[in-house]
Amino acid sequence: MSVLSICENIMKEFKEDICIHKDDFLIVQTKEVVFNNPVVFVTFPTPGIVGPIIARQMIKDLDLEEIGFFKSDSLSPVTIFMENILRHPYLLYANKEGTILLINIDYPVPQEAYLVLAEGLINWIEKYVKADKIVCLDGIP
Repeated sequence: MSVLSICENIMKEFKEDICIHKDDFLIVQTKEVVFNNPVVFVTFPTPGIVGPIIARQMIKDLDLEEIGFFKSDSLSPVTIFMENILRHPYLLYANKEGTILLINIDYPVPQEAYLVLAEGLINWIEKYVKADKIVCLDGIP
């Protein structure tokens, strides 16, 4: 199933203006958020798994809500099993005030997908989120 056909199915449930498709990258917001010049935090599951550890703590301490997910044909088609629930490995979280956006990546990104991922996220952030700062909480090659 292509990303475009997935987007078409999802758009039956969600507004078209929150579903973005650029080449093979798709972001779906499942909850409306009014972003207020947020700081964007991005975590990656590198060998030290520092990013996912920080992400879990941020979600808990800052009361962040899951607001959507992203996918691409370049990313591995997987799910994560956590706390007895199957979850998407590429999730978006935000606080109620719209001042924090967390992009949490729980599954390793293939090297050939780095550019697609970076371009897709930055395009979405520039067009819809309008953030001034992006902070990567882990190192990637």
